Amino acid sequence: MEKQYWADDSKEKKWNDGKGRVRLAWVEFRGRHMIDLRIMRRKDDGYEHTKSGLRLTPDQVRSLLPSLVEMLEHVDDAVEEKKRNHEN
Repeated sequence: MEKQYWADDSKEKKWNDGKGRVRLAWVEFRGRHMIDLRIMRRKDDGYEHTKSGLRLTPDQVRSLLPSLVEMLEHVDDAVEEKKRNHEN
């Protein structure tokens, strides 16, 4: 079982220019439901899995969400501060 929820072209140099996509999916792995975030390698007929990625349990993702929100707020604040400093 595998259901893709999100995918985007990789921005990492090794995988850019259409060589790879970042993919978020719900998978069943060894009998467990997991959230899989992985680089997918470009092939002639689509994309295939690579070892570059990670699998988290739903509980791990739930506990990770507040930290992701906090991190994104810090990134946004730093970008905004840098932008203001360059305007002055």
